[in-house]
Amino acid sequence: MRSDSNRSKKGLDSTVEIVAPENVAFEYRLAGPFIRASAFAVDAAIIGAEIVAVLFATAYFSTVLGSGDLAEELAQTAFLLNFCAVFWFWNAAFEAFWRGRTLGKAAFGLRVLTTEGRPIGRGQALLRNVLRAADLALGPFLAILFCANDRMARFGDLAAGTVVVVEKRSPKKKTALLTEQRAALERIAAEIPSDFDVSDSLLKALALYVERRTEISPGRRAALAAPLAAALAQKSNFSRSVDPDFFLRALFLRTFEGKKGA
Repeated sequence: MRSDSNRSKKGLDSTVEIVAPENVAFEYRLAGPFIRASAFAVDAAIIGAEIVAVLFATAYFSTVLGSGDLAEELAQTAFLLNFCAVFWFWNAAFEAFWRGRTLGKAAFGLRVLTTEGRPIGRGQALLRNVLRAADLALGPFLAILFCANDRMARFGDLAAGTVVVVEKRSPKKKTALLTEQRAALERIAAEIPSDFDVSDSLLKALALYVERRTEISPGRRAALAAPLAAALAQKSNFSRSVDPDFFLRALFLRTFEGKKGA
């Protein structure tokens, strides 16, 4: 990933170029501190509402159980466990299982990606959220950290190797494919059901295969492509008989560039 110094900045948002496998580069607009703060405010409000709801629930059940010390201690323990869980793991769980989005990020069209432009893993989601406490401890100095690096990254992003971008992306350049071959790939990609969403684990396997396929002998490539293509074709209900390597490249094209004309 590199910053595009020739692009004009809009406020504290700037454009970056992320080069995906097969030499396809996308431009993303980095999410600046203001829009990220707005998304965080939405997430914080939702988390706060959940904590208040649990507080009232535990208070109610402690009353039902009685007014003794045991009931009060159980209620306090349940409240504290819930508070710790949502503070440390709420956003991490959303980002890990919802392709880098939380409810607040989705509301503002933001997504967390790796610096290579791939979906973040569960470990990365957990790390960047656990380190949020360090960011909050900085207070107003967090703005200095944002401006001091070209990714508009906080501690959690720097440690996890992630970047927060505005979800809409635009292809900048498309190379390594002949015109005729690309047209054929686009036709296959258009036949893949539009509602098929590749899971994070399969997406990483797909990207890794396409990135390394030219380094593998044709025989070995066919052996690797067949089971992966079969699994993805079955999940996407794609019934047409297509060369496994060709299908994987078409699916990669559809996944990383979106549907043609979108």
